[in-house]
This record gives sequence, C-alpha cells and structure tokens, in this order.
Amino acid sequence: LIRPFCPDDLPDALAIQAASYPAFLREDRAAFLSRLEIDASCCLAATREGALIAYMLAHGWPRAAPPAVGTILPRHAAMEV
Repeated sequence: LIRPFCPDDLPDALAIQAASYPAFLREDRAAFLSRLEIDASCCLAATREGALIAYMLAHGWPRAAPPAVGTILPRHAAMEV
C-alpha cells in the first residue's frame, strides 16, 4: 500500500535510512521531521502488512542550492515547482 507519510512512520523510516545510506547522508529525527512539515512537499510511505518498507520525500529546491543534509528547515523552505 502506498499512502501519505505520517509522523508515526518516523522511527521505521529512520531505521530504513540507517540501513540504506552512509552516515554522511543520514538525517537525525529533527531534520527528517522538518522535511515532512515543509509546505509543498510530497512525502509517501510504502507498507506491506502494516509495516513500513520504503518512503519517498520530494521537495522543490533550486538545483544549485539544495539544503545541507541535517539542516532543520522551516515550513516555507521549499519552492513551489
């Protein structure tokens, strides 16, 4: 099932992130949560039998200036695209 990502998915998403990305690309809970709260974002969760198996976060950033990994962003940070 693919559905909107919700804050309750965060612990499992952080575990997926830790298993999938090198340390320099991982975001802590606060930074990850700030991306979920950005206006004009698209955040989806894929589940199987109720368990999170994947997630997707998409935001509009200027190509030459995406935010640094781990930066806590305000709700209005993304550009409308």
